[in-house]
Amino acid sequence: MGKTKEYSNGDVTIVWKPEACIHSAICVKGLGEVLQPKEKPWIKNDATST
Repeated sequence: MGKTKEYSNGDVTIVWKPEACIHSAICVKGLGEVLQPKEKPWIKNDATST
């Protein structure tokens, strides 16, 4: 099993599985306020509404 990381805001949990994310640029372009790869933590699921 690969490494996974979970980011939750209480309503939604984003599960990041690096071995499954082969086109992550699509996600970043579609929801850039949530997915900010240059920041830590890079997933900010409080940045938009559920």
